[in-house]
Amino acid sequence: MTHNFMTPINANMRTILFLITFTGFVFYVNGQQINPDNKKLYSYLVNKSKQQRKTGKYLLIGGGVLYTLGALISLNDGPAEGIAKAAPAILSVGSCGVIACIPFFISAGSNQNKAQQLLISVNLERNHHLDQINTCSKTFPALSLTIPIH
Repeated sequence: MTHNFMTPINANMRTILFLITFTGFVFYVNGQQINPDNKKLYSYLVNKSKQQRKTGKYLLIGGGVLYTLGALISLNDGPAEGIAKAAPAILSVGSCGVIACIPFFISAGSNQNKAQQLLISVNLERNHHLDQINTCSKTFPALSLTIPIH
């Protein structure tokens, strides 16, 4: 005895079940995006931080090299002639370069933190779902993390 499962009643029942199942679910998709103003501000702060960090590195390396060069020149035991007379000035410029790099690193870190704060926010989100009769919405606190893809 063979059974035909595709009788008109079974086919209609499958269609009806599919429609009920499909329309019974609420697809709640919330793609969190950085609004255009925050995206511009985020990229501005990140670029500014990178530039300040690069400037700080140049000052640190340049000041360190000049300080070391001045220290090596001043170690000369002979009489101070020619470039040996400039050793204190080279030492001073090198130490100023090393000290001047500190504010650049501090402000680069501050701008990086400001940019990161734009990505993480706490706010009230609204959730819509089906109840027995109608659609209900509830608010709940949500922590949103936005990951920029460049």
